[in-house]
Amino acid sequence: LTMEINGRLVIPISQDKYSQNSMMGIVHDASRSGKTAYVEPTEIVGPTNELRQAEGELRAEEARVWRELTESIIRHRKELERNVKVIGHLDVVMGRVRLGRK
Repeated sequence: LTMEINGRLVIPISQDKYSQNSMMGIVHDASRSGKTAYVEPTEIVGPTNELRQAEGELRAEEARVWRELTESIIRHRKELERNVKVIGHLDVVMGRVRLGRK
């Protein structure tokens, strides 16, 4: 049985067992009664840290791409507006052609 607390995979362990071997991992939370500790096993701390780092880098890259896309749209605003008008006009013409054929 595993759970996730703050993006960390943890396993519930009785506080007594954890007290006997505190080298088993990092406690991220405890139950209200204090009888259960939620421990991230030592073996997965490193890989989880790497995953969190990669997620942060991904968010930064997504923000960069969105920023570049927005800046490009702003730079080409006039052309885009003109193209939308032309496409709208062509759509009207094509609709008239289709209706005229029926």
